[in-house]
Amino acid sequence: MRGLAVVAISLVVASIVTQVWDHLLPAGRSHGIVQMLDLDSETNLPTYFTSLLLVLAGLLSAGIGSVVRARGDKWKRHWYGLVVVLLYLSIDEMLQLHERAIEPVRLALGLGGWLYFAWIIPASILLLVFLLVYWRFFRSQPAPLRRGLLWAGFLYVGGAIGIELVGGHHFERFGPDNLGYVAITTLEEGLELAGIVVLIHALTQYLVRLGPTFELRSNGG
Repeated sequence: MRGLAVVAISLVVASIVTQVWDHLLPAGRSHGIVQMLDLDSETNLPTYFTSLLLVLAGLLSAGIGSVVRARGDKWKRHWYGLVVVLLYLSIDEMLQLHERAIEPVRLALGLGGWLYFAWIIPASILLLVFLLVYWRFFRSQPAPLRRGLLWAGFLYVGGAIGIELVGGHHFERFGPDNLGYVAITTLEEGLELAGIVVLIHALTQYLVRLGPTFELRSNGG
């Protein structure tokens, strides 16, 4: 887990360094390095890493789902539902599907300012639905897992939606080609990465805790 955290921090630092370097160099002198390491760009190293982390979190959730299903736990469907959510987020990270909703929603609702990135509206509605569906599931989990899930959600949603609000306001007023916007997007993506790493840690610890019980039941059967 420490290795994942080190890679995540390294990518954030590399993105900051290359972005600052790019703004200090004459135009066109960065030779694509910025694009390769920019946390806010598509189909580059940070994007692949984040997408793979989400897949890993999905696999851990699937493993937990298999264990609790064998034990007859009533929350097994919620674990498998979490797998679907995480895999969708992984696909969205690669293809930036949520960005396709920005202009249609913005034009339909006449949004701007803090809601300039209008995909936040449908995303917030889906998040509310998710919280309502998963509230009892969350309350039923052991305290260490609850804390891990809470911190993971706080970091990820705080970056993806909270800081995105600030980014939309800044983008509309000043555009993207400035260090202020770079700082905002770096914080946003960094919080998302931190949230996923915390989630993986929490899921791993819980799966390890369940593992011996599952092995005993399997061998006994």
